[in-house]
This record gives sequence, C-alpha cells and structure tokens, in this order.
Amino acid sequence: MSTGIGFGIGIPHASTDLVSEVVGAIGRSRKGVQFESLDFKPVHLVMLFLVPQGQFQKHLHSLSNLAKLLHNPDFRDGLGL
Repeated sequence: MSTGIGFGIGIPHASTDLVSEVVGAIGRSRKGVQFESLDFKPVHLVMLFLVPQGQFQKHLHSLSNLAKLLHNPDFRDGLGL
C-alpha cells in the first residue's frame, strides 16, 4: 500500500542498521511530486523516517502515530497544508 496518505503528504520509511534511534526528515515541494498517493494527487510534504533494523514494532508504531497526526485537519493546518 502506498505511503502517500493523501492531503498532499507522503511518508516514505525504511529500516536500516545505520541508525540506533528513529530518525526523521521533512521536505517540501511547492510544485508537488508524484508519489502514487491514495488520492492520486501530487505530494507537497514528505516526511521520511528511518527505524533501526530489527525493530519492527517500533517501525509500525512510528508509522501509525505519524499517520494519525497527519489525518488531523488542525495538525495539517499548522503545517501550512
């Protein structure tokens, strides 16, 4: 399933042995990029996160928490979306 959750937001994520804690980065695109989003619209905000290898539960928990925040219209408005 795509992590282009709609609302102009994409959440790429991965596990790696190069980090020891969850690490995140945010990027913006005024023009928008194709991301195979659920709503088929371009993504303007990308929220990448990396999770330490072998921490599957932490990976799912991080993705779930971020998705819940981003589905909140007030939170998205605070991000300028």
